Amino acid sequence: MLRLVISLPMLTTLFWLLWFMLSYRQSDSARRMMTYFFLASFVLYTMHYLYFSGTVHPVLETVYGICNLLVYPLFWFYIIRLAGKKPGKEYWWLLPAVVLAVFYILSYVFDWKEGHRAMYITARLCFAAEVVYTAICGPRLLNQLRESLDDQYSDDRSNSLRPVVWLVVLFAIISILAILSNLIGREWFAGKSLVAVPAVLMSVLLYLLGYVTSRLSLPESVYQLAEDVEETGDDANHNSERGQFSVLLRREDVERVMTETKPFTNPNFTLTELAGMLYTNRTYLSSYLRTEMNMNFASFVNMYRVDEAKKILTDRRYKTFKEAVSVALAKTGFSFESTFYRSFKQFTGMTPAEWRRKQLEDEETTEE
Repeated sequence: MLRLVISLPMLTTLFWLLWFMLSYRQSDSARRMMTYFFLASFVLYTMHYLYFSGTVHPVLETVYGICNLLVYPLFWFYIIRLAGKKPGKEYWWLLPAVVLAVFYILSYVFDWKEGHRAMYITARLCFAAEVVYTAICGPRLLNQLRESLDDQYSDDRSNSLRPVVWLVVLFAIISILAILSNLIGREWFAGKSLVAVPAVLMSVLLYLLGYVTSRLSLPESVYQLAEDVEETGDDANHNSERGQFSVLLRREDVERVMTETKPFTNPNFTLTELAGMLYTNRTYLSSYLRTEMNMNFASFVNMYRVDEAKKILTDRRYKTFKEAVSVALAKTGFSFESTFYRSFKQFTGMTPAEWRRKQLEDEETTEE
């Protein structure tokens, strides 16, 4: 029974490896990286299973050490691809695994036991560094992606990143367990039934990690965002048909464009489109919104959508609140009902229902 429990992490990673392999050709670059992640994890936990089953061999130890140093770099590459970027200097994170492989081979050939022990300790330190670095920089990179989406689009595309919150939480828990197990050392668990505890915990977390990443499918715009931002140097010319743009934006000009033409009613309205209407570039416009109005583009557009929704909610032609909300959602440009409620509360301090009730009551009082 204990051997079956010990095999759970190996079986879990095998399951997700097969799942990602079967959908490899249809997958985006981020999801493809998870195929390599679960491949390394499967080999790692296979070596793990053999070790606790009593099979100990230098070759198996070498493979275990190499895969142990590959897992976190591969997951870090996944986060980078998820953020719409390509790994560059990050590929250096694969170097410890390569060095470890070469050193292990040499130490076995020349029977250098002291060197083998020194490399074992060094590998643990490298693993701990990988865990800490990925745990700190991963969430930061994903948060930057969410901010970039809110700076470029008005349709709450960062909403598609909400599963990433669960991903970060899971990853943080796995990181803590990985560091603890690294400090304790698997030798401590050898021959003890207590090994079933981390085996079950890690199996559950690995399954949830595979589940979240397998269901996390971001719109194509996310993967193009980094490339779009790199082109901001050319915004000045291509955003304006006149080939020129304003050196200084005025609040009244921005308000006039938003209130007269009401471009915010288009759910797919973008920062680039507004920049073109104002004869400026999106980098300058984004900076203006943040410094002068203290909000990102998505919040700025939603502010006007909320103002438009107020008019609809108090229109007595709509007899019920449900009918008024339905019309408001259709005519103000909100892509998600949840965004509408959240934004309305943000800019009015009340829910749409509370605001409608109060306004109608005030009107009745005034009429009396």
